[in-house]
Amino acid sequence: MIKDIFIDLQPMAMNIWLIRLITIPLLAFVLTWLLHMLLSKFEENDIPIVFRRRLALNKSLIIMLLFINSYWFALFWTNGISEFKFGLFPLDLNNLYFSLAPIFLTHVGVILWYYFNKQQIFKNI
Repeated sequence: MIKDIFIDLQPMAMNIWLIRLITIPLLAFVLTWLLHMLLSKFEENDIPIVFRRRLALNKSLIIMLLFINSYWFALFWTNGISEFKFGLFPLDLNNLYFSLAPIFLTHVGVILWYYFNKQQIFKNI
């Protein structure tokens, strides 16, 4: 079951894809939150708490982006790049790009979260 969700590029059924769509972003959110809690303990005390928390969140988001990129690399290393058929784009579950949508959305979500957090830091300066 875990191999179907995290390692296989082609989901066997729509319910596996939906589980992947929920699980991968939720796992990224939980890991980011745990990293944020861990990193916020090690920030300097000279900085106001609002900035300390936001800076710790930015650091945890950058670390999460590194984790997601490592996951992309491991996924392609395991399955091979030959899975991609660049000339075909079927509109069904066999579409590889449709299968990678949860991971791509997680990547975009973390990047947007970082951007909005950075804007909040600049607004409070």
